[in-house]
Formats: sequence, structure tokens, C-alpha cells
Amino acid sequence: MLPAPAQLYKCPHCGKTKPMLSLMSGNTFGGELWSDGRAIYPMLPKLSTIQKCSYCGRYSLLDKWKDTGKTSNESCGETGGLTYAEAKEAYVELSSSTSDASELSAISISFVQAYNDQFRRPRLRKAYQENKPIDSISGFFGSPKMEDIHLVIKATKQAIETLDDSENNRLLKAELLRELGRRDEALRILRTITNIDVKWIVDILTYHIALWDNRLLPLVIDGKKVDYSCRANYATIVANKAPDRVEVDRSIERFVQTLSSEIRQDTKKDALSGVYDKSTKSLLKVVTPCAKHFEIENQTYHICDYALFRNFVIKSLAFSRNLRSIGAKALYDCKNLEMVSPNNAVIESIGDCAFMNCKSLKEIGFIDNVLFLGRSVFAGMDKLESIRLPQKINRIPEFTFFECESLQHVEIPKSVNVIESYSFQHTAIKHLTIPENVQELGDAVFSRCFQLEYVKLPNGLKIIPERTFSSCKSLREIVIPKSVKTIMKEAFDGTESLTTVRFRGKVEQIDETAFKDSGLETAIVPFWTESHYKKLFPNLTIKTEIP
Repeated sequence: MLPAPAQLYKCPHCGKTKPMLSLMSGNTFGGELWSDGRAIYPMLPKLSTIQKCSYCGRYSLLDKWKDTGKTSNESCGETGGLTYAEAKEAYVELSSSTSDASELSAISISFVQAYNDQFRRPRLRKAYQENKPIDSISGFFGSPKMEDIHLVIKATKQAIETLDDSENNRLLKAELLRELGRRDEALRILRTITNIDVKWIVDILTYHIALWDNRLLPLVIDGKKVDYSCRANYATIVANKAPDRVEVDRSIERFVQTLSSEIRQDTKKDALSGVYDKSTKSLLKVVTPCAKHFEIENQTYHICDYALFRNFVIKSLAFSRNLRSIGAKALYDCKNLEMVSPNNAVIESIGDCAFMNCKSLKEIGFIDNVLFLGRSVFAGMDKLESIRLPQKINRIPEFTFFECESLQHVEIPKSVNVIESYSFQHTAIKHLTIPENVQELGDAVFSRCFQLEYVKLPNGLKIIPERTFSSCKSLREIVIPKSVKTIMKEAFDGTESLTTVRFRGKVEQIDETAFKDSGLETAIVPFWTESHYKKLFPNLTIKTEIP
């Protein structure tokens, strides 16, 4: 900071002058910014919004004081900052003597900030500087009288009513509403703010509305933004209304009472209805009622079994960046869940039925690093259309995509060597290439895939199990690899469009029901197996070819 010679300003009441601070240069280094709009910059001090004349003792807004254009003999003037008692006195005097909206808002905000300077800011500042919980900060910080509390509520309401509709004032108005507990009104205003430069503030306020938290918030302390990132991507959390706090607390308490005493003492809760085990860093349960948009705390490593089981409220879920595993039936039957935000989480394990019957979820973008998939993980996801399976799994467990009736595109990695029973039953796949490493299929893997037209079977396959392609009504032609030695019962039952089968080798056993109710008319076989297939298919046209 480099002060300039003090400037003389004239009191609008008595005409006497006083020297006021003037700067040649300054900066915001080491400054503070608070949610009530208060900016405190040691290297860039500002003149007080309300000035007190040292001669007549009257108060007036700074813009009422006239710059005389003269320089004081003093090298550095004063900012005119008021004590709390003076700020209180100034508010009472000035707010009763004007009806001008802009003046009233300036007068009211000045008192609100002075009240916060006196009673709210010091303890919060110390807590964040020492990185301690606010409740752990000891010392005497002063307590307001009821008279002061009533007066600051009045001033806050007055500021809300008189602030104009500029975007910066809308942000302040939303914050004042939040501090009064008028959360819905605050949210409506926050949603109208489009300035990208203040989005981080909008996000923080939105999150604390979800917490039902009315506290004053530090945004910048000692020149650094306060780090709220460990809590959430704030703006995604609140839909229209945060869950009822009393009902949430009751639900959480009922759930906690079901836990063992050892676990119970390590639990903690968040404002969105989540209950966590601190020792294992696990999400134990999201109770109802809960927020429609739930974000898992960032230190969480595991979502426990049944954590969101049959939660019909939740519409979007954001993982913590440290999340590594998801338990069995963790999100079973969350039928209104539409979106999962991975937030760069590296998921390695997903338990049985974890996302089964998530009927509104269209995308799975978090399984690239999965090493273990349980059974039925994605079964019944009606709107899932495309999936790329993780590159390191060696089997696709049974029922993985069972009844995913919109699933059309599947990318199976080369690492897979087993595809278990019913894993793709009743999907919308049209074309599929099964990797060459796959040596084993389970029963009914592709049964009732009504749109399946083409599938390439791997050359290492030895058995086509029961009902593998049953009711695949659109399948027109199939090539049976040389390695296949057995085709079991009803493997191609109901493949009414299948007219031609091409055999690359000699299949030793073909069950008599393998092609029951199919449209099979022709078998193309190696020339040296002609007599073998004529015995197996006496009613088909047998054509030969040289392999």
C-alpha cells in the first residue's frame, strides 16, 4: 500500500472538513472475503460507507460528503471506520430519516456487516485460520443482546427489500435470505445468477442451503479461498428443496440404533441423509427422506451393501473421488436414478446386484478399472443402451445384463474367457463379436435377444449350451467353429429366421431339440463330414465346401 496525501471532505451537516484516506496504489494481498459481502484488504483499505463528523457528531453516507479538492496537511487520512456502538447508532438514526431505497440498502448492509464484525466474524476467522471445528475455538468473543439480534434481523430484512436487481446484489440478497433461514427464496435467486466469476460462491451457498446452515461463511481468508471441495460439488446437490431436517434426523437415529455398539460410536451423518462409518471410511446408509441429488463425501472409500437399497427419491449420485468399491445391492431398484457422476473415482469392485433395476440410468461410465463384477450387477436397467466392459475382467458373471431391453452395443474385452448364464438374456443387441479367448458360455446367454441378427462365435468354444440362442427370432445365419463338439438341447430353439448353419468342423453331439422350431433349411459342412451331418439332419439340404 502506498498512501497519497489525505483529501479534505466536507460534512453535509456542519460544513466542517476532515482528512480522509487517499491511495496512490494498493493490492488485495492477504485479504478476506465473506459471504455477507464484507471485503477486508489490509493493503487496500476503503473508506467507511457511513462517516461520522468529529465536529457535529452527525452520521451520513460517504457519498453525501463533498470532496473539496484540497489536500490535508496530514500525510495520511482516516477511513472513518465506526465502532460497533457507533454503527448501531448510525443505523437507527439514518434508517429512520430516509425513504430512498439505495440509501436504505447501503445503511442496512453497513450495520449488518458491523454486527458480524463484532459478534460473528472473529470466532469463524480463528477457526479457519487454525483449521479447527468452530465449536472447539475457546476465548471471549462477545455475545449480542436481544436488542442487537432484533435490530440486525430488521436491518437484514430491510436490505433484502431495498437491494436493486443487479447480479451482484442478487447474490448478496440470496445470502441474506439464507442467513435468515429463507432457503427456498435464496435458491430461486441463486438459480438466476449466470456470472461465471461468482459461480464458486453460488455453489458454496447452495451447498450450505442443503445443509440447512445459516452461518456466516468465510470465502477468502489470508488471501486464500477457503477449501470447501472436501464437501461437495455444491450446485449439483439441491433440487427443489432439501429434505426435512427433523424427519431426516429421526430416520438417521432409527438406522443408527440398528447398528452394533462398536460401529455406532464411529458413525457420522451429513445433511443429505447419509450415514458414514468413520473408521472404515464407508457410506453405510442413505436414509429417507433424502436429497434428490446426493453426493458422497470425498473421504469415502466404500459404499456398503444395501446403502441406497430401493431409494426411490434419488435422481443423481456423485461418487467421492476416493471411492474404490460398491457393495451388494448398494443401489438396487433405485428406479429414478438418472445419472451417476464418477468424479474420477477408480472403482475396482462392484458387488452382486449393485445397480440392478436402476430403470432410469442410461450410462455406466465408471467401470473402466473394475477388476471384480458380481452377478446381476446391471440387470434390469431398462434404459442402458451401450456399454464398454472393463479391460481386465476375465469373466462376465451370470445375469450381468439380464433384461436390459434397450442394450444394443456391447464391447467385450479380449481378457474375457467365460461368459456365464443369462448374462445377455433379453437385450437389444443386433451384432456381436465374441472375443477369441472365450472358451466357455453358460446356459441361455443370448436367449430372447429378439433383435440379434449376427454373432461371431470364438474358435476355442467347445460347447454351445442349453438355450444359448433360444427365441433369437432375427438370427438368420450362424457359423459353428471347428472347435465345437457339442450343441445342447434347445440351443437354437425358436430361431425362426435361421435358415442356414455353417459348420466349420465335425460336431459330435447335437441334441435332437437343438434346432427345434427354427427355420433351418440348409447346413453347409466340410466335404469330409457330409455323411455325418446327413445322419444328424436327414430332412435338411446338406451342402459341402472345402475348408
